[in-house]
Amino acid sequence: SFARLRRLTIQMYRAAGYPAISPPLKPTSYHSTGTARMGRDPNTSVCDERCQVHDVAGLHVVDSTVLPSSGCLNSGLTVAANALRAAALA
Repeated sequence: SFARLRRLTIQMYRAAGYPAISPPLKPTSYHSTGTARMGRDPNTSVCDERCQVHDVAGLHVVDSTVLPSSGCLNSGLTVAANALRAAALA
């Protein structure tokens, strides 16, 4: 189960010498989206419409966090298409 997998992962990280900083998460059936908002205003967004992080040259965010929502289907293909688009624009 998710809780057991989480415990084992934390144990492995600690055994390897890394502090395990992992807040308890509830298992979900969707991908996290909207946490690195895309937009033109650096005060209200993390990256621009080309997935370029504001004020950090060469850093792009191309995962599902730039998407406003996951919609009703798995966002995997949307993430892949957006990553290819961002690479072509870079």
